[in-house]
Parts: sequence; structure tokens; C-alpha cells
Amino acid sequence: MDYAKLLEAVEQGRVRARQHPDIPFSIFNYSTDTQHNKDWDEVTLQARGIIFDSLGNLVSRPFAKFFNWGDELIGEITEDFEVYRKMDGSMGISYFVEGVPYIASRGSFDSDQAIKANELLHNQYKHPTTQMNTQHTYLFEVIYPENRIVVDYKDTEALVLLGVIHTQSGEEMPLEHIGFPLASKVETPHDIDTLQSLNLENEEGYVIKFSNGKRCKVKFEDYFKIHQAVSQINSKLIWESLRNVQPILGLELIDEERLAWVLQVEGEILRRVSDLGQKISWNFYHLIGGIEFKVGNLCSPHNRGAVAQTFRHHPQKQLLFLLLDRDYKKYNSELYGLCRPNFVSLFSSSQKLYTP
Repeated sequence: MDYAKLLEAVEQGRVRARQHPDIPFSIFNYSTDTQHNKDWDEVTLQARGIIFDSLGNLVSRPFAKFFNWGDELIGEITEDFEVYRKMDGSMGISYFVEGVPYIASRGSFDSDQAIKANELLHNQYKHPTTQMNTQHTYLFEVIYPENRIVVDYKDTEALVLLGVIHTQSGEEMPLEHIGFPLASKVETPHDIDTLQSLNLENEEGYVIKFSNGKRCKVKFEDYFKIHQAVSQINSKLIWESLRNVQPILGLELIDEERLAWVLQVEGEILRRVSDLGQKISWNFYHLIGGIEFKVGNLCSPHNRGAVAQTFRHHPQKQLLFLLLDRDYKKYNSELYGLCRPNFVSLFSSSQKLYTP
């Protein structure tokens, strides 16, 4: 990997860089634009959690980006291959600081997943860390209940060792039992198309490792549908569905636990809207109660000036006028606009929906 080309890709917005909070390391990950535009080359393919120090020295080398079976970007493959069960967690990438191993997630040193991975590494896997070679990059699947994507591993908390790479040369090393659970190898007579059609319940699919070192992903159809549904569900989508009185598509595909989260978010948004609506309604009737009307009713043009004078200092005067004009559709939309929540996804549900 050419470090200068990597920095150039960062300048171009094709790669994102994040610094370690305490030491002069940076982790590089391809941008969403790169993924959307399929802007893949030797730099962006390698920028999948690769780590350098501030002098441009390579610290850790993860797997290069690999693609789904059937994608033309898979590249040259061989007839011989091995099959591994694909784990549905987060990628963990090892790095060493003064001989002590730590784990980063694919794009961060201090994400929730990285923090949990390091907790597991230095507690549950304390002995295996003594067997880790500082010349190698160890690649893990980080599994724990709060990080569930689609597959339900129940209460399992684990660092599953997926691969080991000699950091400087890029050579992939044999997987050895040093105390971590290993990626599960599957002995099967099936070809890859048949493997994909198996569509096993509560499984993501397989990783195919070809004899030339290339990899590809085989994802089951049901997993793909559920993942799409789960991935799109967030607080903004829920808020928009309530504001526009439209159903959220795909809810029938998610499990009861996540449906409960959706209902909880809906409830919190509705309470926020109700509380603000009650305050505005009370202010509206309190303010107009003190107006002396010249002629006719409240909405008479002759009284508009007196009403405007009364409303002028109220922070939600626009909403008060919408009530005055009985434009309830626009009033409701504006009311929801004042109750827009922070962005919280199913994958970051520990975040606060509203800032105090």
C-alpha cells in the first residue's frame, strides 16, 4: 500500500481517516461515496480498516474488500475453494502498542464495537493475547448481544478469529488454535450457487476462500431481506412516518425485540409532540383571551392586528397563527418539525433520542 496515494485518496474524499485518541495512529476506511460509485482500485480496496502511524509506517493490514458472489468485481477465482460460515457481527482489526494488542473496528479506534472488543480481549481472552505475534494482524468477528445485526447469537460474547495476515508482506497465515474460537469451516459437496440457495434460518451465509487467496460472500436471501429492512429503520424514518401518517415498510420482517424498540421510539416521539401541542394550545387560548376584539369574531381581518401584536413575542408564533387560521394540516407538520429526534438507528439504540 502506497501511503502517499492513500493520503491523496483522503483528500479526494474517496477514503476517510480517523485518528487514535491517544497515540499517533490513523485508521483508513473507504467512503460511502466510494462504495456507492463502485470506485474501487488498489487503494480503496485496501482501505478497509488499514492502520498507519504518523510517519507512514504500516501498523495493521486487514482483509482487502471482497464482494458478493455474482458480482463482476470478485476478480479472478479458482475452481478450488474452502467454505466458512459467515459471522454476522462487526470486523475487529488488531494492532499493537508497545507489544500490547488492541482491537479497532473497521473505521474507528473507539467505537462501541472497538471498546467491547478490547474489553473481551483483555479479560475473556487474556491468555491468548500472550500467543499473538506482533508481526501479524489478527482479524476477528466481534459478537455480543448489543451488537446484533440480524442473526441472533443469544448471550454469546466472543472474538471469533477469521484470519491472520503477516502485516508487512500481506501473506495470509494459517489459522491456528491459540485460544480464540475459529471461523467455522464447512465441508460441503455443493457448488457455490447451491450453497446460496440453502437459505438457512438464522444464518447470514458463507465466505468462500479460493485457493488463490481471493474471497467472496454468499448471503442467503432471507438474511438479505431482513438486513435491508433492519438497516433502513431509524428514528428519522419513524418520525417521518408519524409526521406523514404513512406506514413503515418492512416491519413485518423484523423480530419482536426490534419491533418493541420501534414502538418505544414512536411512543417517545408522540409524547414529545403531545406535550408541546398542549403547551401551544394553552398559550393560544390564554393569549387570545386577553384581546379586545373590535368587531366580529377572532378571525375577522379587523382583529388581525391586535392578534399579531399579542403573538409577536411568542417563540412559536407561527404555530399560533396556524391555529388561528385553522390550518391544522400545516400546524401538525410544523409541530412535528419542532419535535424532530436525533438520528438513532437500531444499531446504535443506546444513543439518546432527544438532547436534554
